Amino acid sequence: MKTSSLYARSAGPCQGTKVAERKESVPELAYPQIFDSVSDIKTFIGLLLDLRLGL
Repeated sequence: MKTSSLYARSAGPCQGTKVAERKESVPELAYPQIFDSVSDIKTFIGLLLDLRLGL
């Protein structure tokens, strides 16, 4: 539970709950959480760029 709360806090407020739920479902995969957060950040930036280009 400690790792999931840390992971949710590092992922950001908008995706915290989703990431926390995913971490709770697979607690044995605590090590790759850094890579997951990096990919989430890249996806979020990609969505922001898509929204800017769409306007």
